[in-house]
Amino acid sequence: MRTFQADPTAAKGWLDGPWLTELPIAVGFANAALDEAHEHATITEIFMVGRGTATARVDDRSVQLGAGYVLVVEPGEVRTIEETSADCLMFVVHVPGSDGMLGRDKRLLH
Repeated sequence: MRTFQADPTAAKGWLDGPWLTELPIAVGFANAALDEAHEHATITEIFMVGRGTATARVDDRSVQLGAGYVLVVEPGEVRTIEETSADCLMFVVHVPGSDGMLGRDKRLLH
């Protein structure tokens, strides 16, 4: 068993993943929007809002998220978190595709 707590002073970070342990997925958090449009070729990215609100953009669609919301973004969809409330806390899970890629298939879009 392992326990983790998100760092409230960090904009985002990773809590656990295959680079640290044998966990086959990556688990992280975000306390702030970084507005960094990107896509993953094979990774499914899951955002879970625990507190506050966030505005996500997936492709050309804006999505309002609040506490208790879950957003699942499929491989190839362009995603970013455009803004968050001051009290926002989201957990982020990266699920690798069948090729096992995790964290190496990110492509930034400007």
